[in-house]
Amino acid sequence: MSKLAEDIAAAGKLVETGALYAHYRHPQLPYRVTGFTILEASDEVAVLYMAQEPGSLPVLFARPLSSWLEAVEHDGKTILRFRKLSV
Repeated sequence: MSKLAEDIAAAGKLVETGALYAHYRHPQLPYRVTGFTILEASDEVAVLYMAQEPGSLPVLFARPLSSWLEAVEHDGKTILRFRKLSV
């Protein structure tokens, strides 16, 4: 298996494809993870996701996995940038 394929397989153990996640800035707007890709410029794994708000455009977003998983400061607290939603 190539290094890139191994990186994507490892990402799939950290972020669940098909699951809904909320971004800390817009917790009311769910995003569905659709898969993973490799950012060509850096060979970094990125999470592919789409907003699930009714009427939203079907835009596919990509965010580096490292950014997806990181903790951020918000309202004086350290929280995850994205959190998985219970369905």
